[in-house]
Amino acid sequence: MYVITGNKGFIGNALQARMSSPCFGIGSDIFHGNWKSNIITLLEEQEPKVIFHVGGVANTSTKDINHVMERNYEFTKVISEWSFYNNVKLVFSSTASCYGNLGYPVNLYGWSKYAAEFYVQSFGGISLRYFNVYGPGE
Repeated sequence: MYVITGNKGFIGNALQARMSSPCFGIGSDIFHGNWKSNIITLLEEQEPKVIFHVGGVANTSTKDINHVMERNYEFTKVISEWSFYNNVKLVFSSTASCYGNLGYPVNLYGWSKYAAEFYVQSFGGISLRYFNVYGPGE
């Protein structure tokens, strides 16, 4: 069993369509009530072998820091810790926006992913930096 966050977006949808094993998608509808508890419950119910964390706020021009940090950083922290303590592999979709100007992000989106990368890696996951990903569902 695989779990894919952001399964309705371009990358998540394409990944889910190509999986040879069963997978469970987690979309943005998880963010209601106590979403941290909700995500942990879902992960425990699904018992994934691998989590592909491709979901998040991808709008590079957004100014809502609370929204972006909740979706791109806090959500990633919860998944990283859960995967580490349950010995589940984690693959995190980051962004080339982390390179920014002189090696540092230039917008909120880039910073949120940059911070999340270090959290993912410190808990044994891997981060992938994508360049110019766009298509249906994006």
